[in-house]
Amino acid sequence: MSLTRFVKTPRISKAFDEFATKARTPKEFKGRPILVHDSEGPNGLAGAAFDYLARIEIARVFRDSNIIIHQREWISESISKRIWDRYDDDSEGTLYVEQSYFWRPQLDEAHAAARKYIAGNGCARCLSTQTQYMAYADLLYRTHSAFDGYVDASGRVAQELTALLEQFDPQKLFNPKERIVLNPDFALGERVGGADGDIIVDDRLIEFKTTKCLSLNKSCLIQLAGYAVLHDLGGTKIENGIDRNPLNQVGVYFSRHNTLIEISIVELFPNNGFEKFKYVFEDEMKVREAESIRRKEKLNSCLTE
Repeated sequence: MSLTRFVKTPRISKAFDEFATKARTPKEFKGRPILVHDSEGPNGLAGAAFDYLARIEIARVFRDSNIIIHQREWISESISKRIWDRYDDDSEGTLYVEQSYFWRPQLDEAHAAARKYIAGNGCARCLSTQTQYMAYADLLYRTHSAFDGYVDASGRVAQELTALLEQFDPQKLFNPKERIVLNPDFALGERVGGADGDIIVDDRLIEFKTTKCLSLNKSCLIQLAGYAVLHDLGGTKIENGIDRNPLNQVGVYFSRHNTLIEISIVELFPNNGFEKFKYVFEDEMKVREAESIRRKEKLNSCLTE
């Protein structure tokens, strides 16, 4: 289970319906046109690739500023280190890939291109191609699918990503004051099967959505609410420890519309609703952990009989 699945459980979903506001998307944002259309590449690839592109662009824009950038290892970097030949020795945490000779150098090349771009070199179009491999590996890892050994980056998707990147201005959109956490990894994430967000800007938790629909719907807001609860309970991992600075807002950047919509947690959960939602969320984590312990104890008991 991951946070995405955890927040869909009946108890959490019901708590969100009970404590969250029903008025979510401000009227002034409704009806905004799509500025970059879907190139109809592989399902989910453009969105995952833009997540990488946006974080890389943020790192580039603010690299010489006074803004503190917290950046952990990219998921695709972690995957690259764990890729191994199927017939090599067994090792805990290894991802067995028959075409490892393709994936390792391909991902290494993509990561090198990203670092070059962050340093102020390279080109957006080249990066739009390379991040497709990073995104593809990420999607395969998260969905536990078999790696396709001969993936070719799509020229159509590269054009789409380049167009999305050209209109993306993190300084204008986010106007950070002190800090940005890229791809935040929540300290208690493992308790819900894993949870990592897109960015934290000062006291705002923001997700990127490469979707045709501009709407703060339940599915995206309950996900953000879950992240906010995990941060409130255990903080977010950073290089020198745990970041516990409070979050006061959540938001979504709709990349196809070049539109950022934010809502305060107090507005999202009126009448102290966030504390009530957090109580249910934390209790459900405890219930599931207790159930997991009982199942393991029962299994061990059966094995020893």
